[in-house]
Amino acid sequence: MRKLRWKIVAALLLQLLVASMVWAGDTDVTQSEATAQEDEKEAVNLSDITVSAPRPKTVMEITPEKTTFDLEFYESPKSIRSIVDIFKDSAAVDFRGASNIDVRSERGESPVYLRGFDVRRFVNAIDGVPFDQPLTFGQVIDYAQVPIGQVDEIEVIPGTHSARYWGKSVGGVINIKTKAPERKESAKPDLMAAYDYGSYHTINSRAALDGGYDGVNYAVSAQKTSTDGYLRHGKSETENYAWSLGYAFASGGFVKYMGTYAETDTEAFAINDPASDYDSDYPVVDASTGASKYSIDSQTHYRTIAHRVSYQQPTPIGKLDAAVSYTYRPDHYFTQYNNNVYVKNPNSEGKQIGVLVQDEIELFDGNTLAVGLDSQDFYTDFEPYGMDEIHVRDNKSGFLEDTWRLTPRLTLRGGLRYETVELNINNYSEVSGWGSVKGYQVTLDPPQKTIDREFNQLLPKFFMTYRLDEIASYLRDTSVSAGLSKLWNVAPYCLG
Repeated sequence: MRKLRWKIVAALLLQLLVASMVWAGDTDVTQSEATAQEDEKEAVNLSDITVSAPRPKTVMEITPEKTTFDLEFYESPKSIRSIVDIFKDSAAVDFRGASNIDVRSERGESPVYLRGFDVRRFVNAIDGVPFDQPLTFGQVIDYAQVPIGQVDEIEVIPGTHSARYWGKSVGGVINIKTKAPERKESAKPDLMAAYDYGSYHTINSRAALDGGYDGVNYAVSAQKTSTDGYLRHGKSETENYAWSLGYAFASGGFVKYMGTYAETDTEAFAINDPASDYDSDYPVVDASTGASKYSIDSQTHYRTIAHRVSYQQPTPIGKLDAAVSYTYRPDHYFTQYNNNVYVKNPNSEGKQIGVLVQDEIELFDGNTLAVGLDSQDFYTDFEPYGMDEIHVRDNKSGFLEDTWRLTPRLTLRGGLRYETVELNINNYSEVSGWGSVKGYQVTLDPPQKTIDREFNQLLPKFFMTYRLDEIASYLRDTSVSAGLSKLWNVAPYCLG
């Protein structure tokens, strides 16, 4: 009887528990429905939300207008010794150096050609300002003065269809863009150091430190590259030091100073003759293996010092850019090996002052108007030949360039460039050789140590690109381009 009562009590408790659970569930449902109704009353319609992925890593972007190398993402399995190791990957660049470890040509001139033209027919620029070097002969382009760690992008522009660059750009332009100052939230600096060793005692060591806080930016770097070379790859050594200080404005603009120092020494290839001084670790090169071909440039030495100031500021009438550069070459000489004695032959010292001011204005969607002025002044010191410094070349130019994106497929770019060139050509030498004799090379009445010439020209420019991507799937990344521009280039004074 007692067991029966316990069973009845247990049954009642179980029934009560089930009833409470059902009531609780009903209560939750009721509360949920009430909450949903209340939320529905307070619902707000949001605008479209776009979720975008991070920017893809595009190392090299190729368009009809230019090829752009983004150094933020650039990686290479081989050691990068200079910016030449990067932009020579462009199809428009023809690199004619003896090897990757020795980027000079036989006479010490630049081994870089653009669309088949040597340095006399294309422009090398940093932030839009050319840095070509004046010499009494030849054109040496010192790429070693460009610090790799401070380069943001490299543009390879084919052809002469841009009004922004001087008439020398028949083959095109290699424009090196340096990093712009940016606002920083942390004062923690970044330190980088790298060292690699290759065959023939090829060493490349590099270190860089950069940082800043708020709008202030700073950077310093050092690099040294050397190789013993082999066969036609002569011994060479290059040192590069760079420093910069900049400030990023809250408005989006900036001001920046950058200085560089570069020193290069190169030698002709070493004779490795078993009959004389011989190293069994290197290939055999006897004295008859073309030594006379290179003896005229047995050794070459030059130094380059440069200072650059750039400024950028968005304004109500466009983006204003201004830049000033001063490039100075205090040392440049080569030696001849004559009767077992090195004879030093000094070349003239040279300096260059470049100025660029331009404004980019977006008149309407798809249209950009660029207007600007630029100047290039070259000076050479003929002191080794008994003459004072000469203002050998003066380039003054103004340009107007308008780019229209008429349709997603069709882009037009037209422009005008007016250029004046004044040359002061050396007509006198205290030494004989190099195609001249002691005294006056050209007889004038009265005799003149320099010959003055002045030229000017209006250069129309036009370039059109029509993209074929949407016509058919097999035409993806295909376009048709046409350019029509006036070619004009006053020969360098050394060819005068």
